[in-house]
Amino acid sequence: MSAKLRLLLLLCFQNLALVHAMDLACVPSLWKHPNSGPYVDLTLYLRPATPSIDASALRDASGVSSSESPGIRIEIMVYHSEGIKAFDKYVLRKNAATLDDTSQPIADGDWADLRRFYLPPGRYGLEIRAINLLDTMDRAVLSKELLVDTPGNGATLSSPMLLHTWYRTAEASRWVRHGYFLMARPDLPYRKPLDTLAFYTEVHLDSTQKGRYLLQYNLQNEDGQVVGARQAYSRIPSGKQVHALLGTWPLGDLEPGTYRLVMALKDSNNTTVDQKTISVVRWRLDGWAKNGFWAAQSRSDEPTQDSLRAWEQWLFGLDSNAIYRQCMSLRPLCDSKQRATLDRLANGQPKDRMAMQNFVYHFWTGQGGEQGAVSRWMAYQEEVDKTVTLFSSRITTGYETERGRVYLQYGPPNSRTVVDNEPSAFPYEVWWYYQIKGQRNVRFVFYNPDMVTNDYVLLHSDAFGENSDPQWRLQLFSRTTAFQNLDNSMNRGHFGSHLDDHLRNQ
Repeated sequence: MSAKLRLLLLLCFQNLALVHAMDLACVPSLWKHPNSGPYVDLTLYLRPATPSIDASALRDASGVSSSESPGIRIEIMVYHSEGIKAFDKYVLRKNAATLDDTSQPIADGDWADLRRFYLPPGRYGLEIRAINLLDTMDRAVLSKELLVDTPGNGATLSSPMLLHTWYRTAEASRWVRHGYFLMARPDLPYRKPLDTLAFYTEVHLDSTQKGRYLLQYNLQNEDGQVVGARQAYSRIPSGKQVHALLGTWPLGDLEPGTYRLVMALKDSNNTTVDQKTISVVRWRLDGWAKNGFWAAQSRSDEPTQDSLRAWEQWLFGLDSNAIYRQCMSLRPLCDSKQRATLDRLANGQPKDRMAMQNFVYHFWTGQGGEQGAVSRWMAYQEEVDKTVTLFSSRITTGYETERGRVYLQYGPPNSRTVVDNEPSAFPYEVWWYYQIKGQRNVRFVFYNPDMVTNDYVLLHSDAFGENSDPQWRLQLFSRTTAFQNLDNSMNRGHFGSHLDDHLRNQ
């Protein structure tokens, strides 16, 4: 088979496959140069939904080199009320080898990039657009607020950066700071039993002032108490304008919850001259997700027909809390009768553990018979875990939120636009599906009216059976504009709003 034919078949099969939304995350980190002042590093994480074509196959088919292989077009815009302050447009390629290339493939299918902007102190809007050049329908938009603080006088401390990857290196690149390769961690909870909390910060000293300083840092719970032995200090040597600190703590014994990494810079009089704090979230799902099942069985292979009896034994050994979570995570897949049964089980006092165990067992064995029940259950646990990671708030588990319910009921969206910073509007997301149960071009609009938690509410959807509110635009922009005309279903004219473009998936 010729290379061109192989390429054509590959493209055809990719177009027939169900395409999910590209994942896009951005982690800003603010630093200060001793001479030129503050600047911002933006760490981008991308996971295209459409698999990339092997560069060698493209080279055989079209004659182009690997550096010309398809990639992801990135557009970054930093703006405020006076206009655009910074703009960058480029194509991110995994096989690029130019001197200014900053792409870092962090796992199979995952990409990362780092871009730097020198900005004066102020409050900005940040918008990032990513389009897969192999499939232009595979795209993502991210909009959020970007705050650049005014550099302080004297000794100052940069905000700590939580790390995804770190190691010592003698190489020079944008990823390297003071001898460390540093890749910022996305804003995600620590969920694995062997996770390590790694963080990095910099102390900046005024060369015109002399004095001794001490950097103290610890991990505190919500009551302000230091957790275990997670506290330390570092003496800041004189004679250097910038002092770097990288610290690590294991999290294996840490209970689920929200913690604070607190860093305080003190002078010789033990006076705090600067202090920074960052939240750290620890979640664990031990005992009920698929990893808990395999841990109980001491197995790591794929499920077989023999696994059904082991899974049944494990399921009927769960306590009331664990089996309750199993039941509640099934709600997005249940019909009206099954949901009524779930409501009865959830409201029962005391809770009927045996009835809940039977419900879960018969739900999965009744979907397609006993054959493949464990495989279907395990695949669903993967999706439930994703909702826990992406959509959980402090009081609501991910699969119980509106976004988690839609994700589990309809699957991942083909396009997900996240807008955290738009004039007059609450933070919102637009999810777009190519097709849902015979409907085409279906949209879901979620918004966060309290602007504090991660628990977004479904504001509007044009999917059959979902909440459809003709005045949803008024509600979305009621952050600064009160309802004045209840007969008016539109609310246009807000400066800086790209809502209509997001609804058209542009």
